[in-house]
Amino acid sequence: MKVEIDEDGDIVLKEVFSGISLQTEEGNCLGVCMRDDTFEISMFKRNNKGQPKTFATWFRVDFANGTISPLVDPKACTAVNEGEPDNANKS
Repeated sequence: MKVEIDEDGDIVLKEVFSGISLQTEEGNCLGVCMRDDTFEISMFKRNNKGQPKTFATWFRVDFANGTISPLVDPKACTAVNEGEPDNANKS
């Protein structure tokens, strides 16, 4: 991962293939992971004390069409334990 600051003072992360999470105090998280020419985004709740992460769903960003689409049916998602691959519920 490369970290830069742009001319507007924004933090710019490059080559983020392992993914990052933004987390609120309540444990609500937005995860972002780069792929070759796109991004995958996940929304999940991170519990305290090593309890499982519960995924809402995964999305793929399509820059060519300007769309964001679910990768899986949100009803099919289940809790993923810490230490397991984050993509355990992706098809």
